[in-house]
Amino acid sequence: MLNCKKGSGLLKDKIFKYIFFIISIAIIIIACVFVYIHKSVKITDIQSDNRTFRINKEINIGITNFDTLNPILTKSSEIQYLSKLIFRGLTNISKDFRLKNDLALEYSKIDSTTYIIKLKSDIKWHNGDILDAEDVKFTIDNLKKINSIYSKNVEHIENVEVLDSYTIKIYLNEEVNYFEYLLTFPILNKNCYDENTLESKTNILVGNGEYKVISITEEKIVLENKENKINIKIYNDMNKVYLDLKKEEIDLSNTQNINYEDYTGFLGINTNISSGRQFDYLAFNTQDNLLKNVEVRQAINYFIDRKKIIFDIFNNKYLQTNFPINNESYLYKDGGDNYNINQGKKILIDNGWQFKNNVWQKNEKRLQIYLLVNVNNKKRCDVAKAIKQMLEENGILINIIEANDYYYNQKLKNKNFDIALVGNILSISPDLNTYFGENNICNFENEEVLSILKDIKNIKDEELLKEKYYRIQEIYAEQIPFVSLYIDTNLILYNSRIKGDFTHNWYNIFYNINNWYTTQ
Repeated sequence: MLNCKKGSGLLKDKIFKYIFFIISIAIIIIACVFVYIHKSVKITDIQSDNRTFRINKEINIGITNFDTLNPILTKSSEIQYLSKLIFRGLTNISKDFRLKNDLALEYSKIDSTTYIIKLKSDIKWHNGDILDAEDVKFTIDNLKKINSIYSKNVEHIENVEVLDSYTIKIYLNEEVNYFEYLLTFPILNKNCYDENTLESKTNILVGNGEYKVISITEEKIVLENKENKINIKIYNDMNKVYLDLKKEEIDLSNTQNINYEDYTGFLGINTNISSGRQFDYLAFNTQDNLLKNVEVRQAINYFIDRKKIIFDIFNNKYLQTNFPINNESYLYKDGGDNYNINQGKKILIDNGWQFKNNVWQKNEKRLQIYLLVNVNNKKRCDVAKAIKQMLEENGILINIIEANDYYYNQKLKNKNFDIALVGNILSISPDLNTYFGENNICNFENEEVLSILKDIKNIKDEELLKEKYYRIQEIYAEQIPFVSLYIDTNLILYNSRIKGDFTHNWYNIFYNINNWYTTQ
């Protein structure tokens, strides 16, 4: 009897172990399937204040105007941003606009038109190829044959000579100030792109950046690296982007539309703003009978309320700026708000001007000036009218000349104006010759500034360069050859689901993308 019970117990133990084994195998299989399905998404549970958050390293981004993911052939600014995740250039630009080596290990300026570039030897393409000097020559030679957003970067390259597997020599047909800043264009793999068109030979583009292209369809592009996954959802309508951003169908998008709140509302959407490239300013003809007087230029600068212009005309989304360098640049010295009516009046009085019949006068001459503006630019016409009102309220008479494109450009070319409301696209390099160099639009002449401009072309020491640029800005603040007004903006829009540091500039919006995550 005892033996029977013992046998029965052994049988039960065997059955229990068998069932436990089957359940364990099932759990392992289910776990493997789950990992397989989510293999490209890193999710971490974090407990805080007795609540558990799920950290998801998969980001959904919305874009419009998709044409091609090829960085050389695209015309879309959104694809230009994305391409920086997939492709790399010889040099790169940091968040504060410092020039950094990227694929280039080092570069040397041999003379005014000759550069030698040494490549890093450990860079691999996504297909396993090793990047070499022939890839760089291939990209430059063929980029010169086509119409691309990067065509101007290489327009003065006369020849590229391969010295060895990782060294090239570039010959220019003329000296180009800050040429190294133009080396930021993406390099292509010579084996994967057509020699004449630079079209990709493969369905999936081969790059050498941190992220690899996993798939491309009409609706979505998927990028991955070891830790993160990025889904780029393609839209035909920006309004749908705004809607899906609020619905949390996507996490983030980029825009330059200063009226985006008309579509998103004022709640639920966060913004991170950086200065753009469109810089508007009042150019003075410093050889004019009235405007050659520095006190008149200084007074006008003090009488203009830039914040009011930005608020009234640009939905308070543009940025005030004091100099034609991006506000984020390490070379930019913030001069603060220059609006000071009392200081403007004091300067005029100290220099012999008298306020009579609501107009400043000196030596029987009234302070009356003509302001040139392009009639086809409505926003600038509105700005001109606002400036007219501000100046006339403070005793400076303004007559606005609204000229069509032809006459406006002719007057600028011939410097036939008193004051002109002008806009320029800021260069990727800190080149200031347009504003202070020889034959500048303002007829401004300053020997110290010209000497500094000559010196800084060959300075690599960032602290010394910063010192030189600060000195130019000091001279500018004293002499006011033009009045810096405002700069347009680049906006990252994101909802409350996504977290991270969204600091960016117009060159790149993805500096910190590896630290972004969403919460569930």
